[in-house]
Order: sequence, then structure tokens, then C-alpha cells
Amino acid sequence: MKTLLIILMLALTGCASTGVVPMDKDAYMISKRSAQVGFGPAYGAKADVYREANAFCAKQNKKVETIALNMTDSGFARPASVSLQFRCVCNEAVKESETIFGQLKKSEPLNMNQQLQISKTKKNFINRTNGTHDNWAVIIGISKYRYSGHNGLTNLIFADDDAKAFAQTLRNLGWNESHIKLLTNETATEKSIRIALDSWLTKAGPNDQIILFWAGHGFPDPEDPEKVYFACYDTDITIPATGYRMDNVRRSLEEKKARNVVLLADTCHAGKLITRGGRAISIVPKIDKMKRENKIPKGWIFMVGADTDRQAIEHSSWKNGAFTHSLINGLSGKADGFQSAGAKDGIVTMGELKEYMNTAMPDETQRVLGVAKRPIITTSTGDPDIWNLTLQPTK
Repeated sequence: MKTLLIILMLALTGCASTGVVPMDKDAYMISKRSAQVGFGPAYGAKADVYREANAFCAKQNKKVETIALNMTDSGFARPASVSLQFRCVCNEAVKESETIFGQLKKSEPLNMNQQLQISKTKKNFINRTNGTHDNWAVIIGISKYRYSGHNGLTNLIFADDDAKAFAQTLRNLGWNESHIKLLTNETATEKSIRIALDSWLTKAGPNDQIILFWAGHGFPDPEDPEKVYFACYDTDITIPATGYRMDNVRRSLEEKKARNVVLLADTCHAGKLITRGGRAISIVPKIDKMKRENKIPKGWIFMVGADTDRQAIEHSSWKNGAFTHSLINGLSGKADGFQSAGAKDGIVTMGELKEYMNTAMPDETQRVLGVAKRPIITTSTGDPDIWNLTLQPTK
């Protein structure tokens, strides 16, 4: 009887939904825990939250625009859960966004006319800025640390290779070598990173696009967990200020006043953000707080290979972290036209990359590790053009 009561409680409480909860100006959230038991995807809960969001927006004669979607599949004694952050926007804005950036999922491949129409739209967007902006990238990957073995700081396996592979991917896309600053292991000291962000990036103009890729450890200040740091090669985590504080990364990038910034953080390598006592603290809440306080600058995109349990996602099957493995595959062509998110025309937009990453990373980690891990992908702007950005240089 006791067992039966426990099962009934799970079934009754598993369907709970928060309803529509206001987050900040024009942004809302719905979280739902499904009654689904056993091991399986959270598709049912996902459908439910979108139905609830659509009904809410329909009362305003508007449609749903997704800001972020986080899903946890069901497992042993754990129901599936979904958290949706969204806006309600005018129908015409959603129609444009869905048509151009692949927000509208289609059950069948695009026909030739649709391919041509979307390809033309993508290329028109790029042509509007043709010759008016440059791309700049600071790429950091640290596998070996000077103080490895002290106070819980450990060396990593693939972080430096991740950075090198990402830099090579940009070269393959046609990037100028002089626009790429690559720092790995011993060259990625706190001073070198500070010079790269504060000085080298001053070359970027107001119409330019900046990409920051960082693979390695992160840790919070044990005296003030709100202060989160990236570990540099020469960081002593007993002295948090020897790391590079996330707030300062953002400040330095904001000062450049670049039109767009794409921040890619493959911090899954860390397993946990290092703290005294081993308590897991993710950088994701830091990003979520920035979103709630509307402090993510307009024109910024965050793609973070991290989740709240901070499990390391490195495997010899990939020779990279799972996030970087999926990122490189997507940029190398697999995201082009992925699941009808856009036209397959040789141009990978951030919208296509987002759709690919949200599918490929959980599929790969489920296949190799037996558990699905998803990236966190978000932006602050409601401008649908943000997802038509591309990391490929303009011609």
C-alpha cells in the first residue's frame, strides 16, 4: 500500500504547471513537470507548455516567440520537466521570424521555391552589411594549469584542442588569420587574456562582430558566489582575483561597442565550477540573472555548453567536448538547412546553428553517455535579424 501511495503521489504531482509567470518587461516563463515516468524524452511536457503559451499570447492577438527552452528527460524516480521563456509578439513579426530564421518547424523538407526565397533573404541580410563590418575572435582553451592538483583544480583533456579546432573552423570559413587571437595553456595567462580583451580587440569597430570562445574551468568566489571567474593558466583558485571575472569579460566586450557579440563557453569540461567543498555552481544562473535583469546587451548571443549538474562531457568518441563537437559540426555544414530551419545554401546562420545544436548535442550525449545534455542558447534582443547572423565573413 505504501508503494502504491508513492506512485499515486508522483502521478498527481507530476502534472504541475506554474502557469504563466512574468519575468521582466514583455518576457514570461512557464515551467511544467510531467506525469511521465520511466526513461524518455520530455516531448509531452514541451507540447503542453507551448499550448499554454500560445493560448496566453492568443488572448493578446499575438504569437509566441521563444527566448529559451530547457528540457529534462524523465528518468528513474524523476519526471520529465520543461521550462519555457517566451515573449508575445505581433503576428507579422513572428511570421517574418519563422520564415527567415526557421522558428517555424515544418514536417516536410522545404520545396525549391521556399529554399530560394529563404536563401535570397539570408543573402540580402548579408549584403546589407557587405564591406561594412569585420569579424574578430578571441579563442581561449586551457587544459593544463600551473596550479593543477592544488585545492581541487585539475587539468582537462580536450579544452585546448577545442580552442584549436574552433580556430581552424573559422579559418576554413574564410577568416583572416590576423583577426583570430588564439590563446591555449601556457599562453593563456590572466595578463595575456586581459591584453587580448582590453587591447587587441580595440581594433573592432562599432559595426563589427566579436566572437569569444572559452573552454576550461570556471569557479565562484567562495566568499561571494555572485562573483564567478574563468580560470586562467596561472590562476590560483585560493585567490579568486587571479582568475578573470565574468563581469569584467562582459564589461570589456561592451566597451568595444560592437554591433554583435557571440559568446561561446564550453565550460562542461570543468565537471563542476570549483568551490571549496565541491558544491556545484553553474554559470547558467549568472546568465539567467542577466536575462531577468535585462542586462544582456542588445545584439548579444550566448551559446553555453553547460547545465546545472555540471557533469563533464568529454569522450574519446568526439576528441572534443560535446558542445564543441556539435558546434564545429554545425558550422562545418551540418547546420545548413537543418530540419528546414533555413535554406541549404552554403550559409550557416545562427538560427540554423541554434536548431542544430539543440538537437545534435542531446542526441550525441544520449548515444555516447546514456544521458542527454543540452546547450543553453539565448539572446536578449527581440529583433529576428539576430538569428540571421553568420560567422562566415562577408565577401
